[in-house]
Amino acid sequence: MNAEQARHLLAQAMLPDGQHARFRRDFTEAQRKELVRLGRTPQQFERLQRILPGIAYYCEAAPRMADVREHLADAAAKAHEAASSLRALLDAPECELARGEARECLLLALAGQRSIRYHEREGEARRLLAAIDDVASAADHARKRMPKAQTRQVAPWYPLALIDAALSVDGPTVPPSASEALPFREIVGVCYDAARVENPDPLRAIRNYLKERPSFEALLPQHQP
Repeated sequence: MNAEQARHLLAQAMLPDGQHARFRRDFTEAQRKELVRLGRTPQQFERLQRILPGIAYYCEAAPRMADVREHLADAAAKAHEAASSLRALLDAPECELARGEARECLLLALAGQRSIRYHEREGEARRLLAAIDDVASAADHARKRMPKAQTRQVAPWYPLALIDAALSVDGPTVPPSASEALPFREIVGVCYDAARVENPDPLRAIRNYLKERPSFEALLPQHQP
């Protein structure tokens, strides 16, 4: 990875969700000393510090599929219930005085909130009903389409690309390698410890990155600055 590719990757490395405070991480003094021992410059240390939240985010353990399905099922059920209740009000027969009065109160409130003209009130309520139906259907569809087993990679390679980029802008080069004789593997271990990665498997992650690296780098800018 050349310097331009590294800067390009670091500039867009973090998704908004990964900027949440729960992913904030810092090197300990002992970890900082270990990186100095491994020959890292202050500039490289600073870049590695900046990507620790990214490592934590991309290595976060995936949620249980059963829990995800439960949330979707709950959203679908509540949306169906809301749609059913609204439909019952809008379709209330004239003989049901209380339900009919509730319908008029709802339409009046809707008109006041949205500045809707009198003759457009019911049409707006029907539009909202269709939207709630859409939400219920989408939640049902999402639950049915979910994979039966977890699909998130156990040892994701992308955090290794971030580490590689942080080490490639300037300073002593560190070729990505799974070899114990080269510093890259130790640097990855220090970063994973600082990022508090659960059940880390840096060796497997490095091997995954080495496998994906040629095709991944082909997507990055190719000319030198």
